[in-house]
Amino acid sequence: MKFILDTFLTRKSRAERQKLSQKKKEFTTGTAAE
Repeated sequence: MKFILDTFLTRKSRAERQKLSQKKKEFTTGTAAE
């Protein structure tokens, strides 16, 4: 049970990190475009 929870949390945090890096990329490209 704990293993499943750990896997779920890891996957969730990884998705969050990807979202953040995506936002950062969009922010930098948006700033550079201006």
